[in-house]
Amino acid sequence: MKSIAGDEACTPQFIELAGSSMDKDIYCTLAGVPPVKMPQGPEFFKRYQQRLGVPVQLYAPYAYDAVLAMADAMQAAGSTDPKVYLPKLRASKLDGVTGAIQFDGNGDIRNGAITVRQFDQGNWTDKSVVR
Repeated sequence: MKSIAGDEACTPQFIELAGSSMDKDIYCTLAGVPPVKMPQGPEFFKRYQQRLGVPVQLYAPYAYDAVLAMADAMQAAGSTDPKVYLPKLRASKLDGVTGAIQFDGNGDIRNGAITVRQFDQGNWTDKSVVR
C-alpha cells in the first residue's frame, strides 16, 4: 500500500524516527522545487551550511526570499507600514534564491510548485515537480 505524507515528513529526521517501517511505497510532498532547480540554490545551501553548521531542512530558501521581497517592498515604499509597502510587494518582480518572485492579483506566488519525493535506499529522492 502506498502512503503519502506532507512536508514535515520530507526530512532525514522523519526517516530516522520511522526506522524500519520506511519502504519504497512512502512518498512526501514539499512546497517548492528541489534545491538543484533553484537558480541560486546550490550556493545558498552551501553558504547556509557553512554559516550555521547544519544543513537546510525545508523552507530556509523560501523564508530568505520572503524577507528579501518584503525588504525590497519596504525600501521601494520608503516605509515599514504595511498599508504603504504591501502595494509595492504585490507589484514586486525579483530574482530570489528559489527563482523569480512575483505575485498574482490575489497575492499568491506566481508559478508555485510542489515537489513529490519518494523514499528510496535510505533517503528521499525527488520524483517530480508539479506546477
